[in-house]
Amino acid sequence: MLEDKIEIIKVFKGGSLSSTKLINHPEFKKCVLKEVSNISNREYGFVRFCSQIKRHSQLQSSEPELFPEILEIGIDIKDKQAYCIYKFMEDYISILDFLNDQQISDIKLNQAASNLINSLDKLHKNEFKIPLVNGSLDFYLKEEMIRPLIEYEKYLDIQNKTFEGVEVQSCHDVISKIYELFEKLEKIDAQKYCMIHGNATLENILINPKTLEISFIDVYDETYFDIALSDYSQVLQCSKYLYGIRMRQQKNNVDESKYKLIDAGKNFKIFNEVIEKKLIFNNNQDLLLKLLNASQFIRLLPFRIKSNDIYNANYFYSLAFWILNQEN
Repeated sequence: MLEDKIEIIKVFKGGSLSSTKLINHPEFKKCVLKEVSNISNREYGFVRFCSQIKRHSQLQSSEPELFPEILEIGIDIKDKQAYCIYKFMEDYISILDFLNDQQISDIKLNQAASNLINSLDKLHKNEFKIPLVNGSLDFYLKEEMIRPLIEYEKYLDIQNKTFEGVEVQSCHDVISKIYELFEKLEKIDAQKYCMIHGNATLENILINPKTLEISFIDVYDETYFDIALSDYSQVLQCSKYLYGIRMRQQKNNVDESKYKLIDAGKNFKIFNEVIEKKLIFNNNQDLLLKLLNASQFIRLLPFRIKSNDIYNANYFYSLAFWILNQEN
């Protein structure tokens, strides 16, 4: 058994079906171990795990300085676990944790955001030689937005709720809005078809607080079509719409019928301002980014509801509604 050969130093917060640990390995010394069952929940656990390893290897091969090295993969037959061992990025923390540190100067916040943009740009410069497959966005919207809204509407309690003073409407109204915005979009084949992180939340992007160097972890194919805006919509999910902060908050007694966007303080505001300045572009791209931003919260509904987290499911749905109905 692998566990018999290693010393566990720290257990990290992992995905719903995987575990992540900092370990001391007899050969690799301090490194990161990720494990998942190769027997139960294979589709959402093992299959996703394998997809992540493959994508990480491909991206690391193209941009080795942006991704920690994969040291070993394997199957522990006795424990019925698949595992992957990654190089440990000593002295790095997630950008989410970095921004939660209130002792950061404005200069460092601006530089950190610029370094993230530069790192994403470096990744996105790896363009594919074929165009986006026709129907890619339609495919994504119907699977990750329309389907969850239809399937999980009965679990939501959205009557008499507002978000930032805007009355939250039904799933039917949201679906109509999605189609309305989609019909206004011009063809998206002008978007650069390129390598992307695919799961670029601020918890999956590491930074060295001293040097401000960036490293990407936990890549995945979340969008079905690889364009740079996909990555930026996931960055904004945390930097602007504060998904990571919401998930760390404890349930409280605030009025859950009058939602407001979380105020996470100046660090997030300054960091996000730099990111959004990067994203000043034409109206067609604004519409596409709006759809992608909202999708990041709608596609959370199945996971929140299956976890019996109706508290956050209602909030994320209401936030997505508000995003879709903002003026460009």
